[in-house]
Amino acid sequence: MDDLIYKIFEVFKKNKLFDEGVELIGSYSFLLYQKYLGAPQFPFRTPDIDFLIPNPFKGKEHFGFIDELIALGFQKDFRRNGSIFLYNAELLIEFITPEKGKGVDEAIAVKKLGLRAIPLRFVSLLLDNPMTIIDNGIAILVPNPAYFSDRGQKGSFKAICESA
Repeated sequence: MDDLIYKIFEVFKKNKLFDEGVELIGSYSFLLYQKYLGAPQFPFRTPDIDFLIPNPFKGKEHFGFIDELIALGFQKDFRRNGSIFLYNAELLIEFITPEKGKGVDEAIAVKKLGLRAIPLRFVSLLLDNPMTIIDNGIAILVPNPAYFSDRGQKGSFKAICESA
């Protein structure tokens, strides 16, 4: 992973967000699975880095957190639903949270982080039994890779992770 990604992770580490339940999800978590758990190499990587925030978020207040990311050279913008995202020429940072109940058309406020996150159905599963991978001295919380198995077939990602 490049230096910018590690700088983003450093902001999360400084604010103890991985300790408070925020997870790295999406293609960047798969890079960690590949590097440390022997997951198969996938050539596909999205140009965004996604962070899953528990709903409700029970961590401490981190109102300057977004400003710290902006200081890395990101711009802040809003989607039509009110969610925020950060971007630069290379990367998009998105914040996702589980959608509950009947669903909503608007972003969900995460007041303690000073942001509004994209509500998505079924991502709450990723918050169950997460694991920590230490990369470049940073303890990064990621979803349990067993959730991405292909039903335990020999040589599957699940089998690789269970043998690790």
